[in-house]
Amino acid sequence: MIQVIEERDFKLCYQMMIESFLVVADTIGATPENCPGNSAFLEYGTFLNAIEKGLVLYGYYAPELVGCIGLDQKSEKRHKIKYLCVSIHHQQQGYGKALMDHVESLVEGKIQLGMINENIILRTWYESLGYKIDKVKSYKKNKFTVAFMEKQLDENI
Repeated sequence: MIQVIEERDFKLCYQMMIESFLVVADTIGATPENCPGNSAFLEYGTFLNAIEKGLVLYGYYAPELVGCIGLDQKSEKRHKIKYLCVSIHHQQQGYGKALMDHVESLVEGKIQLGMINENIILRTWYESLGYKIDKVKSYKKNKFTVAFMEKQLDENI
């Protein structure tokens, strides 16, 4: 069941996120030095600050928390996905897609996300869900480029 994550599960969501993102960071060679903005290296206080500023976290409970996703409203018709993760013990079982489908069902207009462009497996997965690259950007301290992807959702949901 997917539901809004309550404050008591914020730390669990954060720990799951860091654990799953560190696996990806290791596979592509991302470190705090060559990819400082990567969510694998996000501090807990920064995570909580995003929630305080309006990020809504949704969790997939089966019955324990196995995945989470953040949805940040930028405007009435524009939202951003942040921190999508699935526990390393529950990956490739459809939880990530279910979380994406859930947040897409909640909004109209455009939904956006950012990801390491060199992570071809993840980029291909997002493309299979209908996301298209809007732009690719380089950052001074990053060894990797960031792909900003978006999807135009039907407005008659």
